[in-house]
Amino acid sequence: HRTALAASSLEALARGTPVLHRLLENLSGPDVDIKHRRLRLSNEALRIRVFEPLPASFDLLCSLGYVPQDELGEACLCFDMTRHDPSAVEREAAWLRRLVERRWRPKNWPCPSCTLWNSPDSTACAACCEPRPAWAAPPQLVKPKITEAAKVAAPPKASSSSIAVGQQQTASVHGAKAARQQERDQILAEIRADRQRFTAVGTAGAKGDILPVASASNRTAATTSSALTAPLGSLR
Repeated sequence: HRTALAASSLEALARGTPVLHRLLENLSGPDVDIKHRRLRLSNEALRIRVFEPLPASFDLLCSLGYVPQDELGEACLCFDMTRHDPSAVEREAAWLRRLVERRWRPKNWPCPSCTLWNSPDSTACAACCEPRPAWAAPPQLVKPKITEAAKVAAPPKASSSSIAVGQQQTASVHGAKAARQQERDQILAEIRADRQRFTAVGTAGAKGDILPVASASNRTAATTSSALTAPLGSLR
């Protein structure tokens, strides 16, 4: 398939390589998306933009894992994951990019009269002024834009000092949470103990065993009230 693709005209390469390269990019990862595992050969866009200008692209795709199949009377290319080789896909994609660069690279041309080799931008021979022949003119077609897909950079590894600082911060946060939780538990325990004590005292007083014990605040208020209402002589 490489020989056939390399012999393709510039028009065919300009028309077919962008979509063909995109198809190769869909196979470059370790896993192939399910929507890319089946190509309908009756797809008009695929036929016009790939298979018609570059018939050898069919053999290229089959060499990378696609298998021709007939599904409900429709011809398809179905991808066989057992044959998937991302490194082989990348090699073919890189070769296709080099082919486009080579075919669109300006070339020196020999003068048909004096055989002098002239630079690509020369429109006439530097020795005999013979006009540049049409076959030596640079390509008029715009070079297709096919570039290697950008690879996602791996996140930077954290240094040992940053890891230690992060661990200290995490430990301090957990310690503060534990201290607050311990304080809340202590307050709840005191409240439950007070409730149990006053409930027990109230139950015993209702049975006539003991009198309810007044709280400290009630005893203080009673002492102050009696002191204010006592006769002056008794105070002396």
